Order: sequence, then C-alpha cells, then structure tokens
Amino acid sequence: MQALKVLVIGMGLVIVVGVAVVAVKLGQLGGEEKPPESVKVTLGSGCRVAEMDAVANRLALRLEGVGCPAAVLLLDPRTGAVVGNIGVAP
Repeated sequence: MQALKVLVIGMGLVIVVGVAVVAVKLGQLGGEEKPPESVKVTLGSGCRVAEMDAVANRLALRLEGVGCPAAVLLLDPRTGAVVGNIGVAP
C-alpha cells in the first residue's frame, strides 16, 4: 500500500512538471516579435516600382523611371530595411 502511495505522488509530480513545461514553452512562442502591419519604402524622385517578386526570404523590387538609376532593391519584408542593391547596366 505504501508503494502505491509513492507511485501515485510521483506520477502526480510528473504531470505537474509536464504541464509547467508546456505552459512555459507556449509563453515563449507567444512572445515572438510580430512583423509590422505595413512597411514604407521611400523611393527617389521619378522612381517607380516596375516589378516586385519574392526571392527566398527577401522582397525584390525592380526600379525604373526618369532620373532613377536602374536597380533591383532587396528588402527584408519584416522590417522594410534594404539588405541589397543591385545596379543594372543599361
């Protein structure tokens, strides 16, 4: 009878610890930084986005326009930061 009590208490402790671990992990997942709702990219005067495409985990924007150097901007879609600029020769 004594062994049964020890076994039941031990299994109860395992359940409590397991629930605590699951709660902590769910809290960590819920605390991840969310990407912004919208990102604003400022282009030079006369520039416009001619094409846009997703490349791996980047957003590629092909720019063209009067007074705008032909280029492809690579952006981080979460922050809107320019992570690359590829000049295109005419």
